[in-house]
Amino acid sequence: MFKALWKPAILGLVQGLTEFLPVSSTAHIHLSARLLGLQSPGMVLDTSLHLGTLLATLAWLAGELASDPSLLQLPVLAKVALATLPAGLAGLLLHDWIERHLRGPRLSALMLMLGGGFLGLATRRQQQEASARPLSALSYRAALGLGLAQMLALMPGLSRSGMTLAAGLLAGLSHRDSLRFSFLMSLPVVAGSGLLKLRTLRQELRTPALWQTLAIGSASAALSGYLVLGQSLQRLQSQATEVLSLYRIFLGAGLLWQARGGGSKNG
Repeated sequence: MFKALWKPAILGLVQGLTEFLPVSSTAHIHLSARLLGLQSPGMVLDTSLHLGTLLATLAWLAGELASDPSLLQLPVLAKVALATLPAGLAGLLLHDWIERHLRGPRLSALMLMLGGGFLGLATRRQQQEASARPLSALSYRAALGLGLAQMLALMPGLSRSGMTLAAGLLAGLSHRDSLRFSFLMSLPVVAGSGLLKLRTLRQELRTPALWQTLAIGSASAALSGYLVLGQSLQRLQSQATEVLSLYRIFLGAGLLWQARGGGSKNG
């Protein structure tokens, strides 16, 4: 009974700590599961973790709107809607294919490294800019670019937060505004994905134990995610981003070495 409780609690904590940082929550969830001797999270637990971070994002958004109502201006919302389209369509059309063909540990490790390098290059370029443009000045073309970055991040290991942060920096936004736009455009995609998964699981969720897993995982991810959201907007500046990009490269290299070692032993 205790194991059934602490598994979703720990993985929810990891999900919340990594979902809003540019480090790939998927990679850290699977790494944590292996280190703790746990199986990879199933569909119910995976759904609960993402619903938890969705709740954290909604709570964060309420606070942001209270301090900055300009986020509800029609041009900003239109750009968010445009940026949502690529990942939304790709998720609907390619989700099953991605799950079948792009979930290997080697590919995830490579994507972790590639995304880290992309984030580092974007951070360096942003440092060379004289000043950052305000979020209201983001063009529709740049918003679509952020949407395409979010779509690419459907590949495990690339990190949705990392790709969209990098794309925002390349578009001339500050770290803060890049993250704000990233979190805004994640809402429809994460909500839609969660609802589709819940619909798929409607038969399984008749079991009380699975509802318990869903509730604990969601609560743990929501609480830790909300704490990280506030800190990431305040503290995730260029130096911290450079450190995280290097961390991703070294972590990806270590996971790739581990995957190759495991493959040679099994082969």
